[in-house]
Amino acid sequence: PKSLLAATDLLYEGNIVEADALCRRYLQENKHSLDGLMLLAEIAVSSKATSEAEFILETCTQLAPNNLEANYQLFKIFSKLGKFAKALSLGDILVQQDPNNIFYQVAKATALVGVGDIQKGIDIYLQIVEDNKAESNVYLLLGHAYKTQGNIEQSVIAYQQAYKLERHCGDAYWSLANTKTYQFKAEEIQHMLAGTTSEDVSLKDKVHLHFALGKAYEDEKQYKHSFSHYDLGNKLQSTTL
Repeated sequence: PKSLLAATDLLYEGNIVEADALCRRYLQENKHSLDGLMLLAEIAVSSKATSEAEFILETCTQLAPNNLEANYQLFKIFSKLGKFAKALSLGDILVQQDPNNIFYQVAKATALVGVGDIQKGIDIYLQIVEDNKAESNVYLLLGHAYKTQGNIEQSVIAYQQAYKLERHCGDAYWSLANTKTYQFKAEEIQHMLAGTTSEDVSLKDKVHLHFALGKAYEDEKQYKHSFSHYDLGNKLQSTTL
């Protein structure tokens, strides 16, 4: 519907209040519109009204229990709220309905790790790797799972693979720093420095790269450089809030 398209445009232009008002007006006349409710949930997420988004998406799944997108969006909300048991139930449904979908496989694995069934989650990640379908985010999640399990050696290997697939993956470098024991090599430091000045690297990645550089220089007792990068990371992060 044209009004929902207009609301979507407003949302992506950053006019959240106007998008919300237009979407709600549409829903007053079309109370059970799945498209309208899904958009309203997306607007709620953008407004950081996570609990409201949860309620809306639960309504969507009641109206259309087999709608994969509604279930997947609700899964992400449950995960964000730390409701991993509920997330796992949805993960099972998603995989049953579309077993070859990588996003749904990753979703189930993430939920398994969340409920403490770490090895089963790792097994799913490893199967994705074995099928040559893993991108950097899968290796990041695999690294997090190994770290949660206490297997720092394997987590380091996974994080390194993540930045090999995505050279300036800030989260991979920052995750390496967060192992507390990892010592960055000179080559890795140069890669991180290059990423902080590249126009092709996202602001979020640059924040993580600066923080990782802060840890790298701190380990080398180059405290002036360390403080500089922590400071730059904090300043960049404040612009994203």
